[in-house]
Amino acid sequence: MSDGVLRATNDELSDLANGSPELVDADVGVHTGVRLTRKLGVGGMATVFVADRDLGHPSSLFAPFTPQRFAVKIMQPSTVRQIEKLGGDPLSTFRKEVVALGKLSERNPPTPFVVSFFGCGLSDVDVRGALYRLPWLAIEYVDGGTAGTSLTERVDVARGLDPVRALRLVRGLGAGVRALHDAGIIHRDLKPDNVLVAGPIDDEVPKLTDCGIARVDGIATGLAAATRAYAGGEQLVSLPVGASPLIGPWTDVHALSAVVWYLVAGEQWCIDGRWFHGERRSLRTATRMHPGFLDDADLLDRLDAVLAKGAAPGVPEGPLSAAGAEPFVAVCKAAFPAVVAAPRRYASVDAFYQELLPVLEQIEARWRVRAARDHKSPTAYRPTAHVAPPAAARTEIVRDLPPKPLKPFDAKAPRLELISRRVSFQPDGKLLAAAIGRVVFFIDGQPYLTTSPPGVAIERHRLELAQIDRVHYVGDLGYALVGARTIWLLRAGQWVPLAPPTVQGRTVGDITASMAHRGRLVVVTAETDDGDGVELWSTADGQRWEGPRAIPLGGDAHALAEGPYGVLLVGSQGKRGRAAFLAPDGMVNVYALGKVGPMRLATAGAERESWAITEPQPPLGTSQIVRFDRSVAEVEMTLDVAAIALALDLVGVPWLLTPTTVMRREISQGKPLFRTLAARTPDRAPFVSIGFTPEGATVVDAEGGFTYVEPSDVESWRRGG
Repeated sequence: MSDGVLRATNDELSDLANGSPELVDADVGVHTGVRLTRKLGVGGMATVFVADRDLGHPSSLFAPFTPQRFAVKIMQPSTVRQIEKLGGDPLSTFRKEVVALGKLSERNPPTPFVVSFFGCGLSDVDVRGALYRLPWLAIEYVDGGTAGTSLTERVDVARGLDPVRALRLVRGLGAGVRALHDAGIIHRDLKPDNVLVAGPIDDEVPKLTDCGIARVDGIATGLAAATRAYAGGEQLVSLPVGASPLIGPWTDVHALSAVVWYLVAGEQWCIDGRWFHGERRSLRTATRMHPGFLDDADLLDRLDAVLAKGAAPGVPEGPLSAAGAEPFVAVCKAAFPAVVAAPRRYASVDAFYQELLPVLEQIEARWRVRAARDHKSPTAYRPTAHVAPPAAARTEIVRDLPPKPLKPFDAKAPRLELISRRVSFQPDGKLLAAAIGRVVFFIDGQPYLTTSPPGVAIERHRLELAQIDRVHYVGDLGYALVGARTIWLLRAGQWVPLAPPTVQGRTVGDITASMAHRGRLVVVTAETDDGDGVELWSTADGQRWEGPRAIPLGGDAHALAEGPYGVLLVGSQGKRGRAAFLAPDGMVNVYALGKVGPMRLATAGAERESWAITEPQPPLGTSQIVRFDRSVAEVEMTLDVAAIALALDLVGVPWLLTPTTVMRREISQGKPLFRTLAARTPDRAPFVSIGFTPEGATVVDAEGGFTYVEPSDVESWRRGG
């Protein structure tokens, strides 16, 4: 609006985005170029809106890497009045979240398990004639697509998650809380509603949000705050003498334990006031738990015990004797005596997860074996769609975004040179590329240089990058940069070297294939003279390798692909293709492929179908697409193009990428074909990688330019589609 004042008719600000008003900096009256487009959600303290910014109207209020679309969280007038009534300062409460998210945004690359922070400001808002100056935050917009955006939505739909899916989410939640604690932040309000989830249900990334009542090192706070179904009793005590020493990392451990219980049980743990007085109900009382958790009574009891200790009412002994704790201990003894008595909970997330993850991993492994025995998928997977070509000749929307310079991060850097397989997308659309001589992280098409590994000179770093063959996003392990004998993990902004697998007294072959597999890095090493096949290894913690598992492939491995029923491994023996399918129960099916050529790419479908593509065969330079289904392997079609990537979209449809075309598998008159949805001339930078979000396909080229492809049926990828 021309006067810079936003207008709403209620304290929830539910109609604030009507007419797509522009945000104006209330302090100096400067237009930001950002417009609110629609309400996203209403919380207890703030309302969140989707916002779009004019890329031609830069504003100093926003970080350089701010995407075109993000979320704006605006404090509600009722929150302002409530904080002032309690003697607090609304801007101080707001500043805590700014500092908390700002600390995390300094990581390079930022953690994917906490929503990104882009900027903040103040806006004048007229609510029924009363003028408020309300603080707002610009944060990452998370769209979970048809699966739902909050953890609450996804668990409610699933009615209790399977062990595979639960373990993946638990790992991500732990990584997010660790990132907060490493930055000196105690969230204090962990709950399913404050966890957003990106990606399809078989590739989920949980993201912590709503740090509005967080405790941040260096910022005093004495206000009590809690969501009663997840909070420890120490959070209900507030005194005017300052911050409570009883609140610390263990406070988030309590809430995290309750969230994990919710994931497993499919319902809230706390159902009445006995929660704050030390009583905990068993997982055995849950009515929506997935049968995969019920196979082994001893494991279920061990899980119950770990979660009970994680959410034990008693805080660790150290805080009880800390300086300034006496008045808080006295109040707890009177109101919530269980807080200062045994049993006591874990003091840190690390201590909690050291006991939690082994139990969940054993439950998951048992469930995988049982599911394979029963010929079932062990986990929920994205839906499968067999799409037909559109009725119109061309109905896709294709948008090109030219390469953006690396300045001011590397003013002397030459243009980027990206290579296929050395680019990896996160489920939220961000990506990391091991470019020639540098590692680059992209947010909405904007490139950022990452730092070199500690103690590694620039020239040596560039030499080691030249030895990298593949890059994978591996959940809470971060990114894995994998070469034949070199592995680096880029995790939580830190470089961690990972030694390739070794066996005492025996040489292990070079790494020839790798993939991210449900929170693990999986590699395949070449067959050695004294071996009995290629060997498969995996690591869940980035420190220890599990394996080897010998696979009688009868040749070299070049690619891996994970599906709901196992892993497809493809490769070659001389001029012939080789393939094997690895089931969770240990069974291996080796395919006899006849005249199929060497296979370099693979993707596993959302059901039992998988596909692989051969390298171009002389004399015509054609490639074969091989379809695998159970024990059957057949050439589905022949292409006259050289493929460089094969990937599954959000509804289970394979896409194929060549240096000049983006193609999708469709069914026309009962026959499969790959139809071109986007193309470019050979004189332009070649395509190198493809990823998917609910907005469509994102394709990156060798110079760091982006092409966005929105298929005509993209609504089926989005919530409500």
